[in-house]
Amino acid sequence: MTTATEEKTGKAAASEKHVLHELAQAAPGKGFGEKEEALHSALLLGFYRAAQAVVSKEVIVPVLYGISYDSRTRQIKFVDHGGKAPVPSKDRTDMNWLDLIIAATLRGGMPLLLEGDTGTGKTLLTEKFLSTILEKANYVGMTLSQNQFTNNPLQPFTRKDTNDVTKTHLDRDALQRVAAMFIDELNRGQTQVLLQLAYGRVQVGGEFGEVGIPVPELTPAGVEYPEDGRKKKMLFIGAQNPSQQKDATFTETMQLDAALSNRLLTVGFPSLTRSAGASVMVIGSSNGLHGKFLESVAQYVEKTLAVKVDRALLKEQWLPAYAYITDPKRTDKAFLRSSLEFADVAALALAGNIASTHEQEKAMIADWDAYLAPAVRTSFSLGQAKIDATSQEVQRLEEIVGTFEKETMPRDLAKIKVVADIFATVRGLKAAFRSDKPLQAYAANSTYVTVEDIAAAATLVAKSKQFKATADPITIVNSVLTEYTAIIEDAGARITGRRMPFESNDPASGLLNYTLANAWVTAKSHKDIIQKLNEYAGVVKGLATAAGSTELRRLITARAVGDLATFSGFMLDNAAAVDSLIASAKGNVGAAFSGLKQIYEAQRDNPLMPDVYKHRLEKMLA
Repeated sequence: MTTATEEKTGKAAASEKHVLHELAQAAPGKGFGEKEEALHSALLLGFYRAAQAVVSKEVIVPVLYGISYDSRTRQIKFVDHGGKAPVPSKDRTDMNWLDLIIAATLRGGMPLLLEGDTGTGKTLLTEKFLSTILEKANYVGMTLSQNQFTNNPLQPFTRKDTNDVTKTHLDRDALQRVAAMFIDELNRGQTQVLLQLAYGRVQVGGEFGEVGIPVPELTPAGVEYPEDGRKKKMLFIGAQNPSQQKDATFTETMQLDAALSNRLLTVGFPSLTRSAGASVMVIGSSNGLHGKFLESVAQYVEKTLAVKVDRALLKEQWLPAYAYITDPKRTDKAFLRSSLEFADVAALALAGNIASTHEQEKAMIADWDAYLAPAVRTSFSLGQAKIDATSQEVQRLEEIVGTFEKETMPRDLAKIKVVADIFATVRGLKAAFRSDKPLQAYAANSTYVTVEDIAAAATLVAKSKQFKATADPITIVNSVLTEYTAIIEDAGARITGRRMPFESNDPASGLLNYTLANAWVTAKSHKDIIQKLNEYAGVVKGLATAAGSTELRRLITARAVGDLATFSGFMLDNAAAVDSLIASAKGNVGAAFSGLKQIYEAQRDNPLMPDVYKHRLEKMLA
């Protein structure tokens, strides 16, 4: 994007010829919206395919992880391939380094840190990728040293005052031109500066700016850049050798500051020697990677949509096209209610000290019974139920949590969300290319973030928190996954009267879905619903006292009962609005969920709204 175009932000650029608009008009579809959707899908798949093809001809790409889900055992298998290329399996999604960085580029929410020995190819592979998808003016690569005066990471975003060279200002043009930044030897930098860049923010003196490429909006009339339009966040990648604390051979390598480390997804970058061997020696290196990449994208779009791509215009306008293709809003996926419920209880387990958490839930539930009692008599209470903190199951869990460098924090949950989104994105892209109709397959397989994605993400984030990997956190994740999905099936059968096997991609699956849907159908008032939720809570509690119940099951059922009690409190507090919704929805469950969400969002603006609703209902009404 040229500076002249950037200055038009807030004004329509519809009169200018733009490659995106030209292609959208020529794409197949009944209306402009359908045409644009087809165009974006084709460009996205072309971007993924071209990046993989061009970069893999330059370097051997390490394979990082393999993820599979066994619906029979309700377990995920998370394999750290350690760079080794495995024999393919139809039931497993393998993710190589390019898959990860492309998905991170598309989703835009997680800065990456590559950590591995010198000579493994961290820098080479990253620079090959960036020089493939972007022109040189649109990305920054640098290696830090102890001398901060000679390699200031903020320098690419600053300029000297033309009237006084001693003064430095933000370079506003660079803020809208730099799409990616790679910093080698990251742990030699200043934490506060690197924190800014990881978030795509730059502060110089009293000036503040955000690094991001304006995202063009396509309309039937042309391409526009609204004043308040979205920006594509800068992709941030760091690399470093392991610290001396992790590997004694790196005697001068510092440990990354915890404030920065907590904000990055650390990815172990393995050696390829054992897997690729001499193949590394015969891979060629060439120039003009970006041109080859654009040609590959153009050919794919032409073949897929049966349109003609203007190569010169695509090259000239690639930066806004890049922002359009990789705009996270265009690849948003819904988190299924089951995936949010599972993420919630997995987080509790990974936080450790589950006996204490269970007691907190018990106390809150007892308080809800007292709160509801004047209007509706309930018995959500868990009574004297306890978790045995001395059991072998709990001790094993605490042993694993004890390997974490820092306790599980809200920032870790944010990481799990983003990484799960990345896994779902890779899964959708790979599923598309397994089909002879990639566009249709992509649309069908890229819609949801499931429990499988959450489980894999929780495992990876937990692994990245371990200072010494003496125990595998997948044990916790799989235990929670097995118990949660079993509870969904058992409770669903008892509440609905029919057995429904848990399906990870089923939008209707979830404890709240089953309980509210069945309570809503026959309800005449908010009291009817509360009484039904209380009845269903009894069903859930019964699952924790059955023979063979585990300590984790007791935690999960307590959390579920606490949610149902909290939901009941919300309905009582908003009785008039809920009764009105019952009358208008007439048993329609879809209308119930959307209506309750509207009631919640309206109340959320009220400063007197109890915080417990914000803590518990966000995930329930998402």
